[in-house]
Amino acid sequence: MPVHLENLKKGSLAQRMLETRGISKVFNSGTPNEVRSLEAVDVTIDQGSWVIVIGTNGSGKSTLLNAIAGTFFVDSGNINLAGREVTRWPEHERAKLIGRVFQNPFSGTAPNMSIAENLAMAARRGQRRGLGWTLRSNSLNEFMIGVARLNMGLEDRLDNFIGSLSGGQRQALTLLMATWLKPKLLLLDEHTAALDPKSARQADDADGDALHAAGGTSGRSLDHDVSRTHHSRFSRRRKTPLARRRFAGAL
Repeated sequence: MPVHLENLKKGSLAQRMLETRGISKVFNSGTPNEVRSLEAVDVTIDQGSWVIVIGTNGSGKSTLLNAIAGTFFVDSGNINLAGREVTRWPEHERAKLIGRVFQNPFSGTAPNMSIAENLAMAARRGQRRGLGWTLRSNSLNEFMIGVARLNMGLEDRLDNFIGSLSGGQRQALTLLMATWLKPKLLLLDEHTAALDPKSARQADDADGDALHAAGGTSGRSLDHDVSRTHHSRFSRRRKTPLARRRFAGAL
Protein backbone atom coordinates (compact mmCIF):
# COMPACT_ATOMS: atom_id res chain seq x y z
CA MET A 1 0.00 0.00 0.00
CA PRO A 2 1.23 3.54 -0.67
CA VAL A 3 2.99 5.54 2.03
CA HIS A 4 2.69 9.31 2.28
CA LEU A 5 4.92 11.49 4.47
CA GLU A 6 3.92 15.14 4.42
CA ASN A 7 5.17 18.01 6.57
CA LEU A 8 3.53 20.83 4.62
CA LYS A 9 0.91 22.84 6.42
CA LYS A 10 -2.22 23.52 4.43
CA GLY A 11 -1.73 26.67 2.41
CA SER A 12 2.02 26.79 3.10
CA LEU A 13 4.03 28.75 0.54
CA ALA A 14 7.36 27.42 1.75
CA GLN A 15 9.72 26.07 -0.87
CA ARG A 16 9.64 22.31 -1.25
CA MET A 17 13.20 21.15 -0.73
CA LEU A 18 12.52 17.45 -1.33
CA GLU A 19 9.61 15.83 -3.09
CA THR A 20 9.26 12.21 -4.12
CA ARG A 21 6.23 10.90 -5.96
CA GLY A 22 5.40 7.21 -6.13
CA ILE A 23 8.94 5.87 -5.78
CA SER A 24 9.20 2.08 -5.66
CA LYS A 25 12.09 -0.36 -5.43
CA VAL A 26 12.15 -4.16 -5.68
CA PHE A 27 15.35 -6.11 -5.02
CA ASN A 28 16.00 -9.51 -6.60
CA SER A 29 12.86 -9.20 -8.70
CA GLY A 30 11.43 -12.45 -9.99
CA THR A 31 13.46 -14.64 -7.64
CA PRO A 32 12.60 -16.45 -4.38
CA ASN A 33 14.54 -13.68 -2.60
CA GLU A 34 12.43 -10.87 -4.01
CA VAL A 35 11.96 -8.00 -1.55
CA ARG A 36 9.61 -5.08 -2.18
CA SER A 37 11.43 -2.47 -0.13
CA LEU A 38 9.62 0.68 -1.27
CA GLU A 39 6.19 0.88 -2.82
CA ALA A 40 4.63 4.13 -4.07
CA VAL A 41 6.34 6.32 -1.43
CA ASP A 42 5.45 10.03 -1.46
CA VAL A 43 7.61 12.44 0.59
CA THR A 44 7.49 16.23 0.84
CA ILE A 45 9.93 18.25 2.96
CA ASP A 46 10.01 22.05 3.21
CA GLN A 47 13.15 24.15 3.18
CA GLY A 48 14.60 24.49 6.67
CA SER A 49 12.38 21.78 8.18
CA TRP A 50 13.33 18.61 9.99
CA VAL A 51 11.64 15.22 9.65
CA ILE A 52 12.28 12.11 11.74
CA VAL A 53 11.18 8.72 10.38
CA ILE A 54 10.73 6.00 12.99
CA GLY A 55 10.38 2.32 12.17
CA THR A 56 11.52 -1.15 13.17
CA ASN A 57 14.68 -2.74 11.81
CA GLY A 58 14.09 -3.82 8.22
CA SER A 59 11.15 -1.48 7.68
CA GLY A 60 12.84 0.31 4.77
CA LYS A 61 14.14 3.48 6.44
CA SER A 62 17.71 3.22 5.17
CA THR A 63 16.45 2.03 1.79
CA LEU A 64 14.48 5.26 1.47
CA LEU A 65 17.56 7.34 2.27
CA ASN A 66 19.62 5.34 -0.21
CA ALA A 67 17.01 5.99 -2.89
CA ILE A 68 17.09 9.73 -2.20
CA ALA A 69 20.91 9.81 -2.08
CA GLY A 70 21.22 7.89 -5.36
CA THR A 71 22.88 4.74 -4.01
CA PHE A 72 20.62 2.95 -6.48
CA PHE A 73 18.01 4.06 -9.00
CA VAL A 74 14.35 3.54 -8.11
CA ASP A 75 12.27 1.30 -10.36
CA SER A 76 9.52 3.88 -10.75
CA GLY A 77 8.51 7.32 -9.51
CA ASN A 78 10.25 10.69 -9.40
CA ILE A 79 12.63 12.47 -7.03
CA ASN A 80 12.92 16.26 -7.02
CA LEU A 81 15.50 18.04 -4.88
CA ALA A 82 15.81 21.82 -4.57
CA GLY A 83 13.73 22.28 -7.71
CA ARG A 84 15.80 19.81 -9.74
CA GLU A 85 14.69 16.46 -11.18
CA VAL A 86 17.39 14.11 -9.83
CA THR A 87 15.74 10.71 -10.33
CA ARG A 88 18.44 9.57 -12.79
CA TRP A 89 21.34 11.52 -11.32
CA PRO A 90 24.16 9.23 -10.10
CA GLU A 91 25.14 9.37 -6.44
CA HIS A 92 28.21 11.57 -6.96
CA GLU A 93 26.10 14.19 -8.74
CA ARG A 94 23.51 14.27 -5.97
CA ALA A 95 26.36 14.70 -3.46
CA LYS A 96 26.55 18.34 -4.59
CA LEU A 97 23.16 18.87 -2.94
CA ILE A 98 23.11 16.23 -0.19
CA GLY A 99 25.11 15.74 3.00
CA ARG A 100 24.95 12.39 4.74
CA VAL A 101 26.01 10.78 8.03
CA PHE A 102 25.87 7.01 8.46
CA GLN A 103 25.17 4.90 11.54
CA ASN A 104 28.70 3.52 11.66
CA PRO A 105 31.10 6.20 13.00
CA PHE A 106 33.84 4.64 10.86
CA SER A 107 31.96 5.43 7.65
CA GLY A 108 32.21 8.77 5.91
CA THR A 109 35.79 9.55 6.96
CA ALA A 110 39.30 8.46 5.94
CA PRO A 111 40.90 7.06 9.13
CA ASN A 112 44.51 7.31 7.96
CA MET A 113 44.19 10.97 7.03
CA SER A 114 44.25 13.89 9.44
CA ILE A 115 41.25 15.89 10.61
CA ALA A 116 42.36 18.77 8.38
CA GLU A 117 42.77 16.49 5.33
CA ASN A 118 39.31 15.01 5.84
CA LEU A 119 37.82 18.50 6.06
CA ALA A 120 39.71 19.52 2.92
CA MET A 121 38.06 16.67 1.02
CA ALA A 122 34.66 17.64 2.39
CA ALA A 123 35.23 21.24 1.29
CA ARG A 124 35.63 20.05 -2.31
CA ARG A 125 32.71 17.64 -2.42
CA GLY A 126 31.00 17.74 -5.80
CA GLN A 127 33.75 19.87 -7.37
CA ARG A 128 36.24 18.99 -10.08
CA ARG A 129 39.50 17.58 -8.79
CA GLY A 130 43.02 18.33 -9.94
CA LEU A 131 46.59 18.55 -8.73
CA GLY A 132 47.45 21.21 -6.17
CA TRP A 133 48.16 21.89 -2.52
CA THR A 134 45.49 20.30 -0.32
CA LEU A 135 45.98 22.45 2.75
CA ARG A 136 46.51 26.20 2.60
CA SER A 137 46.86 28.57 5.54
CA ASN A 138 43.49 30.23 4.94
CA SER A 139 41.82 26.81 4.74
CA LEU A 140 43.45 25.70 7.98
CA ASN A 141 42.13 28.81 9.72
CA GLU A 142 38.60 28.06 8.49
CA PHE A 143 38.90 24.43 9.62
CA MET A 144 40.10 25.52 13.05
CA ILE A 145 37.13 27.86 13.49
CA GLY A 146 34.66 25.23 12.30
CA VAL A 147 36.06 22.49 14.53
CA ALA A 148 36.14 24.84 17.53
CA ARG A 149 32.35 25.16 17.29
CA LEU A 150 32.10 21.47 18.23
CA ASN A 151 33.43 22.31 21.72
CA MET A 152 35.52 19.14 21.81
CA GLY A 153 38.99 20.70 21.97
CA LEU A 154 39.91 19.28 18.58
CA GLU A 155 40.81 22.59 16.95
CA ASP A 156 44.39 22.20 18.20
CA ARG A 157 44.59 18.61 16.92
CA LEU A 158 43.97 19.09 13.21
CA ASP A 159 47.09 17.04 12.41
CA ASN A 160 45.77 13.99 14.30
CA PHE A 161 44.63 11.01 12.28
CA ILE A 162 40.84 10.92 12.42
CA GLY A 163 41.04 7.17 13.10
CA SER A 164 42.62 7.89 16.49
CA LEU A 165 39.52 9.70 17.77
CA SER A 166 36.63 8.35 19.82
CA GLY A 167 33.39 7.37 18.13
CA GLY A 168 31.60 10.48 19.40
CA GLN A 169 34.36 12.80 18.23
CA ARG A 170 34.49 11.10 14.87
CA GLN A 171 30.73 11.23 14.35
CA ALA A 172 30.62 14.92 15.27
CA LEU A 173 33.37 15.63 12.73
CA THR A 174 31.49 13.58 10.13
CA LEU A 175 28.45 15.79 10.65
CA LEU A 176 30.64 18.90 10.35
CA MET A 177 32.03 17.55 7.08
CA ALA A 178 28.54 16.73 5.79
CA THR A 179 27.36 20.30 6.45
CA TRP A 180 30.57 22.15 5.49
CA LEU A 181 29.21 23.24 2.09
CA LYS A 182 25.70 23.87 3.47
CA PRO A 183 23.90 21.12 1.53
CA LYS A 184 20.30 21.51 0.49
CA LEU A 185 19.39 18.27 2.27
CA LEU A 186 21.03 16.46 5.18
CA LEU A 187 20.42 12.72 5.70
CA LEU A 188 21.18 11.14 9.08
CA ASP A 189 20.87 7.36 9.34
CA GLU A 190 20.68 6.52 13.07
CA HIS A 191 23.94 8.39 13.41
CA THR A 192 24.24 7.95 17.21
CA ALA A 193 22.91 4.38 17.43
CA ALA A 194 26.37 2.76 17.53
CA LEU A 195 27.69 5.09 20.26
CA ASP A 196 27.59 4.68 24.04
CA PRO A 197 25.18 7.08 25.81
CA LYS A 198 27.89 9.58 26.79
CA SER A 199 29.38 9.68 23.28
CA ALA A 200 25.89 9.91 21.77
CA ARG A 201 25.05 12.97 23.90
CA GLN A 202 28.42 14.51 23.05
CA ALA A 203 27.89 13.96 19.32
CA ASP A 204 24.29 15.14 19.52
CA ASP A 205 25.24 18.46 21.15
CA ALA A 206 28.05 19.03 18.68
CA ASP A 207 25.78 18.12 15.76
CA GLY A 208 23.23 20.70 16.85
CA ASP A 209 25.88 23.42 16.65
CA ALA A 210 27.00 22.23 13.21
CA LEU A 211 23.41 22.23 11.96
CA HIS A 212 22.84 25.73 13.32
CA ALA A 213 25.87 26.89 11.36
CA ALA A 214 24.49 25.20 8.22
CA GLY A 215 21.61 27.65 8.11
CA GLY A 216 18.55 26.69 6.06
CA THR A 217 19.52 23.08 5.38
CA SER A 218 16.56 20.69 5.45
CA GLY A 219 16.99 17.39 7.26
CA ARG A 220 15.74 13.83 7.42
CA SER A 221 16.71 11.54 10.29
CA LEU A 222 16.04 7.85 10.82
CA ASP A 223 15.71 5.91 14.07
CA HIS A 224 14.11 2.76 15.47
CA ASP A 225 14.27 4.02 19.07
CA VAL A 226 11.52 6.48 20.01
CA SER A 227 13.24 7.42 23.30
CA ARG A 228 16.34 8.64 21.47
CA THR A 229 14.31 11.02 19.33
CA HIS A 230 12.53 12.46 22.38
CA HIS A 231 15.87 13.31 24.03
CA SER A 232 17.63 14.40 20.87
CA ARG A 233 18.81 17.98 20.68
CA PHE A 234 17.29 18.14 17.20
CA SER A 235 13.85 17.51 18.68
CA ARG A 236 14.43 20.13 21.36
CA ARG A 237 15.62 22.73 18.86
CA ARG A 238 12.71 22.58 16.43
CA LYS A 239 9.25 21.18 16.02
CA THR A 240 9.67 17.67 14.68
CA PRO A 241 6.85 15.77 12.99
CA LEU A 242 7.30 12.04 13.60
CA ALA A 243 6.16 9.66 10.91
CA ARG A 244 5.60 6.17 12.35
CA ARG A 245 5.21 4.22 9.16
CA ARG A 246 6.10 0.86 7.73
CA PHE A 247 7.20 1.04 4.11
CA ALA A 248 5.14 -1.41 2.10
CA GLY A 249 6.58 -4.88 1.66
CA ALA A 250 9.73 -4.35 3.74
CA LEU A 251 10.10 -7.08 6.37
